[in-house]
Amino acid sequence: MHPSIAVVIPAFNSESTINTAIVSALSQSRPPEEVIVVDDGSTDATAEIVRSYGTVVKLISQANQGSAVARQTGTDASSSDFIAYLDADDWWPIDKLSVCSLILAHEQVDFLLADLQRAHPGSPPESYLPRNSTFFPRMWNFLNNHEVSSDIPGLYRIPPALGLSLLLDGFPVFPSTALIRKSVIQTVGGWDARFRRCQDFDLGLRIARQFPLHYLDQVQAILGLHDINYDAHPYVVKQLEGDIRVLEAHYNAEPIESPYRQQIAKALSRKMYSLGNSHLNAGNTLQARKAYRRAVHWPGKRMHAIFKLVLSMQPWSKQNSLY
Repeated sequence: MHPSIAVVIPAFNSESTINTAIVSALSQSRPPEEVIVVDDGSTDATAEIVRSYGTVVKLISQANQGSAVARQTGTDASSSDFIAYLDADDWWPIDKLSVCSLILAHEQVDFLLADLQRAHPGSPPESYLPRNSTFFPRMWNFLNNHEVSSDIPGLYRIPPALGLSLLLDGFPVFPSTALIRKSVIQTVGGWDARFRRCQDFDLGLRIARQFPLHYLDQVQAILGLHDINYDAHPYVVKQLEGDIRVLEAHYNAEPIESPYRQQIAKALSRKMYSLGNSHLNAGNTLQARKAYRRAVHWPGKRMHAIFKLVLSMQPWSKQNSLY
C-alpha cells in the first residue's frame, strides 16, 4: 500500500489566492487523499470560497491564532501518513505529489524539502524568478558530500547532525515545499504557537535534531509574490528577527553544557550580523549599530561585527534610521 498524503492549507483573509492553492492541490497528477483548509479567523470570503468545493475539501474554521496553530489544527485533523503543507498564496507544479510518491516508494523519508521559485499570481512560468537554490550556493558544500539516491536523481539524504548544521547556517524551511511524516511532527511536539513568524524554522530545527533531512533538487512549489513579501528589505528584516527569536528560545531551553547550545550561539551571531548588514545597506545606521552590538556578544561573527560597528560610526556613514 502506498503511503497516504494530506494537503494542509492554512488560510487567513486569502480570498484572492485560495482558489489557486486549492486548484493546484486538486489538480495533481497523483491526487492527495485529503485536502484540508484551516480558515484562521478570516474576515473576508475565504471560507465561502472553500465551501464552494463541497466535500472534496475539508474546511476547518477557528479563531485567528496564527499559521502555526492553523497548520497543527490541519495536521491533527488528518488521517494520512504524510502531510504536504501548502500556503494559501502559493501553488504547486502538477506533478509535485507524484514525485513525492515516487520518492516514498524507494526511500525511508521523514522530512523532505525541495527547491522553489517565486512569481506573481497569474504570471506565466517564463517570468518566474530564479530557483531559490541559486540564492544559497553554500548548501552545495553540504550536499556534494553526500551521495545522490541511485534511483532518484537529485535526491539527497542528509543525516541529522549535518542537516541541523545546514538549517542553522541559514538554509530556509519553506512549508510549501515540505513533505513530513505525521508521526514525526507528533514526536517533536508539533508546530509551536509561540512563533507567529518563522515557526517553520523552529519545527525544522526540532525535526533535524532527530531525523534525517531529504532535499530534492527540483522545484516543488511556487511562492506567490505580493506586497508583504515583495519589498525586500522589510521582509528580510522581519525574517531575520523571527529567526533570532526562534534561536533565542532554543538557546534558553538547552542545558549550559549542550553542544547544540553552542551551535545556536554561533547561529545567533550570524543572524544578528546579517540583520546589521541589511539595515546598513538600507541606510538605517542606528538600527545596524544595534544589531552589530548584539552580534558582538555571541561567538561566530564577533570580529566581523566589531569591524562593521566601527565602520558604521565613521562621520561619513549614513545616519538615517527607520525609528
